[in-house]
This record gives sequence, structure tokens and C-alpha cells, in this order.
Amino acid sequence: MLGVNSSGKFKIVHQFPAGFAPEGGLRSMNGQFFGFGAYSSGGFNYQYFSMPLDGSSVNVFLTGSFGEPYPAMPLIPSPDGYIYHVVAPAPLMATFIKIDLLGNITNVHVFDPVNEGEPLDGAPILRAPDGSFYGIATTSHIATTGWFFKIDSTGNFTKLATFPTTWIGGVPLPLVMSPGGTIYGAFATGRVNGGGAIFKYVPGGAITTLYSFTKFGVSIPNALVLADDGNLYGGTRTSPSYLFAFNLKTNSFRTLTQMSGAGCQCELVQGSDGKIYGAASFSPSGYGAIFSLDMGLAPPKPKVSLFSPTSGIAAQKILLWGHNFLGATAVDFNGVPALGFTVTSSYSIYATVPLGATTGPITITTPAGTFQTTSNFAIQ
Repeated sequence: MLGVNSSGKFKIVHQFPAGFAPEGGLRSMNGQFFGFGAYSSGGFNYQYFSMPLDGSSVNVFLTGSFGEPYPAMPLIPSPDGYIYHVVAPAPLMATFIKIDLLGNITNVHVFDPVNEGEPLDGAPILRAPDGSFYGIATTSHIATTGWFFKIDSTGNFTKLATFPTTWIGGVPLPLVMSPGGTIYGAFATGRVNGGGAIFKYVPGGAITTLYSFTKFGVSIPNALVLADDGNLYGGTRTSPSYLFAFNLKTNSFRTLTQMSGAGCQCELVQGSDGKIYGAASFSPSGYGAIFSLDMGLAPPKPKVSLFSPTSGIAAQKILLWGHNFLGATAVDFNGVPALGFTVTSSYSIYATVPLGATTGPITITTPAGTFQTTSNFAIQ
């Protein structure tokens, strides 16, 4: 495992033992890196692990009878203190699980293989601000239909809008949600022209195609991110690969650049400096590359989605959950500076209620700007 800064310098953080291949991870809300991977010797043996960011130690959690994680699906952070994922503990029975930060695994929902199918090819699942999870599923028992589904915080499954499986090709890209609640995503291939498509889903409505890629040229999208300017940015798997932008206000597509000698087999993220970052699976060196795309976007401002608990007393720690928290310089409770705060990830901060604070909004400040909550933190 390695770390890379914005100037391109990298260092090896941790050397995993021979035969172990890490496949995915995230910085959890306790500040540690949490991931999963597989030992290939003697058959695949999947495990979850956590480590401090300096890589000085590793705590390994065996999945045991929970079976094989979906490698294509990122781990999902949540403000309830759990990390969510999908495993396949038995043939045709995908299971949505939650993992606490000590590595204990609990089933949230076991998919009915006949009526609910399973998340499509390990397609990533989106956690919404209300605590529900959205994804895409299909089943061999209903081979002509796929559907959006929702799993609520208690594990209840609901089928939402359906679509023909002729839309489906490859693994769907990670779903992203706009501040207004519209969900966006893309299929890598399939749809009208065979080259994939960008789509949207409005909860309570239908799935709508926004853009169909051609079968050749700029096609086969396999990376997508919703940037702070409200537009989608993505990459294609074709050779050569391309980076593109899709304006959600005008529904217009624009090819940005051809990646000379590189292929965007990657996820894209927007950094705290406003640039889009990604990892290419191959490059002129033959070994891949980490790259940035500078679209002149301003550094994204912080946004608080929720805080928990919503009331408390002085010296109590409060969790702030949202986006773009890295580099935070101040947290105030109705204008009174917090006794202290700790940024544990880009989406989580623990702040301590100060003496003398009164009921009112919480304000967070970063080098990119300030955000004030619309609801008040109540002093008891």
C-alpha cells in the first residue's frame, strides 16, 4: 500500500505479505484505513483489515462463513459507525453486511435470489443522506428486467424503477447523488449504441437515459464523479482512453482530453484542491500512473449533511458528517469555538462542545470556505 501527495511524491506505507492482494479500502471515521483483500494460496481466502495511516500495524478480520466480498464494490462509510459491503456467502445469495470498527460482521439484508436477485456484478451501492442504500440488481430468473432497489436502515428491501437488461453491459459505475436527491450513474456497455450510457433516477420516478456513447471512439465509460461545480466527469476504458465532462444543466457531453498511452481503469475523485484525480491501469511506463485533471474548479467548500447527537452538554464530542472536511481550520457552536476537533476523514469530524455555547447552528471552516448548518445544535 502506498501514499501519494498532490505533488506526485509517494511512499510505501505498508508491505503486505506475499500472496495477499488488497482490493479496496477507505479511511474510516476512526481515522484508520479499512480495506479488504485476498490470499491466493490454497484457494482464495478473503479478509478485511484495518491499519493506522502510517501502516505501522495491521489488524486482520477473517470473513469466516460470510464468504467472498464483491471486489468491484467499494466499502461504504456511514455515520452510524459501521462500514457496509456485500458478500456472497452461498451460491445465488448475496448478503448486505455491516462491519463495526472492531471487525464484527452483521447481516443487514440477505437477497432473495428469485425475487430480489443480487447487486449487478458487484455494482457499487450508494448511501443516501436519509440512511437508505440504493443499488442496481437483476436475476437470472427474470432475465429481461433489471431494477433500482433501496435497502432502508433496518434492512427492508424495496424494488424501485425497472429497466430492460438490454441496457446492461459490464459493471455499472458508482452511483452519485446530487444535493437535490437525483441519482446519476452509467453502464459501461450496452444501451442504444452499444457503448454504454449515462442515466439518472429520480426517487419515485423512472430511469432516464441522458447520453448514449457510440460503440467506437469515446465509449465504454468506467469512471464517474459528480464534482462540486454540479457536473459529471468521467473516463473511458477504450484504447486510447478519454476523459469527458457531462453538463447536467444543459445535458451536453464534451470530450476533454485523450490520455496518451494511459488507460483510465479507475475511480475518479475530486481533491480538496478542486482537481480531479484518478489512477490509470497502464501508462507509457507500462506500470500505470496516478494523474490529475485541472478544470479550473475552485476547491470544494465543506458541507455538513448531519451531526450526531443533535443536542448535548459542554465537553461532549459531536460527530459532523458530510464532505470536504480535510484541512478544517475551525468548528464553532453558535459562534463559540469548539474546545477541540479532530478530522478523521474527508467526511467526518469529531468536535467538542465548548463551555459557554448556546443553542444554534454549527459552523465549519476550511481553506475553501465556510458552511453553517441549517438546523441548530441544542445545548441541554
